[in-house]
Amino acid sequence: MNEKNDKCAGPPCKRLKQAAITLFASRPSKVVEIADKPSSSASSSELDGDSAEAAKPKSTLKPAIVDVIMHPNQPRNREFPSKEYCGKHRRFKETYFDNHKWLHWEETEQSVYCHPCRNIRVLGLSLLAADRSGDNAFTVNGYQSWRTPTTDFQKHERSEKHKECVAKWVHHISGTDVNTQLSAEKSKQQITNMHALEKIFRTTVKIARQGLSLRGHVEDEGNFMQFLHLVAEDNVDLQTYLASSQRRKFLSHDNQNEILSVLSHQVLRSIVQNVLTAKHFAIIADETTDESRKQQMSICLRWTDEDFSVHEDFMGMYEVAKADAETLSSLLLDAITRFGLNVKHLRGQGYDGASVMAGNETGVATRITAIEKRAMFVHCSGHCLSLAVQDAARNVPLIRDALELVKDVVNFIRSSPLRLRNLQSLRQQFCEEGTATPSLRPLCPTRWTVRVSSIKSVLDNYVALCVALLDTTETSRDDAGAKANGFLRRLESFDSYFAMQASLAVLEYCEACNTMLQSTKITTADAKAAATKTADLIHSMRSDTFFDKMYADCEKRAEDMDIAPAVLPRPRRIPRRLDDGADPLTYDTPKDMYRHRFVELIDHAEAAIRRRFEQPGMELACLIENTLTDAATGLCIIILLCRVVGLLSMFVHAVC
Repeated sequence: MNEKNDKCAGPPCKRLKQAAITLFASRPSKVVEIADKPSSSASSSELDGDSAEAAKPKSTLKPAIVDVIMHPNQPRNREFPSKEYCGKHRRFKETYFDNHKWLHWEETEQSVYCHPCRNIRVLGLSLLAADRSGDNAFTVNGYQSWRTPTTDFQKHERSEKHKECVAKWVHHISGTDVNTQLSAEKSKQQITNMHALEKIFRTTVKIARQGLSLRGHVEDEGNFMQFLHLVAEDNVDLQTYLASSQRRKFLSHDNQNEILSVLSHQVLRSIVQNVLTAKHFAIIADETTDESRKQQMSICLRWTDEDFSVHEDFMGMYEVAKADAETLSSLLLDAITRFGLNVKHLRGQGYDGASVMAGNETGVATRITAIEKRAMFVHCSGHCLSLAVQDAARNVPLIRDALELVKDVVNFIRSSPLRLRNLQSLRQQFCEEGTATPSLRPLCPTRWTVRVSSIKSVLDNYVALCVALLDTTETSRDDAGAKANGFLRRLESFDSYFAMQASLAVLEYCEACNTMLQSTKITTADAKAAATKTADLIHSMRSDTFFDKMYADCEKRAEDMDIAPAVLPRPRRIPRRLDDGADPLTYDTPKDMYRHRFVELIDHAEAAIRRRFEQPGMELACLIENTLTDAATGLCIIILLCRVVGLLSMFVHAVC
């Protein structure tokens, strides 16, 4: 029956064990005297079949009154009593005290006990470990069998009951119970985790600040884990956190996204608080398409602080379900509401010039102005200038074709490493000693400040480009050879070379203005003044002196590079259905034809710039800025009053 109970009494689960420790540790520790009762059965370690003394009947085991013993009795330099086993005398050895510090020699019984296990029994503390009868020799009856003492000592030392008694005895003599020890350990663990979590947050912020990805194809090889391992080299708390398999909760991708979300919300709250302090603000929005081909609306807020410093803060990207005026205006108003801002404090709108955004009847700007009439719409200055350049190039076919040629040739060469290496070697051959020729720069129609550098790179490598295209034409047997032959023929014509030089002359002024418009300190009045100055400079090129000099320079360089001379195109017969009876436009010389194309480019560019920058909202914003700056500098009060009257009339006209 005892064997069956011992078999069923397995160790409890860990959670139950922790709960029981907390329950039993709350009992007060005290020194008590108890009369131990012998167990109903004896184990093989406490009873020896060969010894009559070991097989004592239960009636001979006298109850003993024992007290708590603070220090174990371990006598030295003496001879312990012996027992005879199979004709050999065996006794307790002094070296057992050195190998097992917990042994206690009881002089009255001539036996040994386990010091912590016996004291815990005397104190009456409950144990979670199973109480097996074989352990009574070290706690109740005393161990006296010297046949295999080393084996029995080791077996007892490895038992769960002994380990639990040692832990409780240490807690008892230190004056703290298990509950207090668990609380202290929990607090220490929380502090360690808090320090590690702080490093995790700082690492996430730094990676996000640098625009790096957190995870890779393998999680442990990503930037996040590699940075953490680097920081952990000098941080013990983080080392402990990373080494624990049960505490990797805050290292998962879900927690990384949550940390980034918390950080982004905190940044947004900080920006919104600054905007609320400033009270009035403007909104800037533009629609774009991301890599997954989803339309998204980027939203920025523009506001001014107490020092009149202008701030533009990016607020986020919002997916657009439908790119119509009603959906976009609702999205902007919803974003303003979510930010906790009042649309009545909106004083400016900045969008592109598309009809959906800037339409006079049902555009986004018109819809928001209907809600808040003081929210003036101003088309982006840089976008206005870029659209003006595109309008001018589209209206002159010669210039339009030249810009497309530059883009296609550069992309054709750069798309093949073989063709690019061939061009680089040819460029070194044709380059004059001591001079550096720039490499080819791609031309992007949507970027405002790369057109000039791309055209210059083609003009500087003109001869090397022609030779490289000729080599590709002769050596390539696929469609690349046909493309190279077409590009070569167009580059060898005077039309393309002159169009590139004419485009460069106009675009240099526009690109200088675009660079100025991208400054964070420029005002609306300064932007309009810069655009007006650019239009004036372009108009100044509309003179015979400038054209004659440019044309002569083109002819000389074309002759040096073996480009075909300028010729008049063959007259084309006008179709009868398009013939209105008027005489077709003819030119006496090729120079007159190119003069007409150049003047046409100048007129279109100048007109487009002036038209794009003549906006009601921009005029009103310029007048407000000039009035405020003049008042700050102490301008005559009469002039200021006149400007205020004009400002009020313009404002009434704009809102009505």
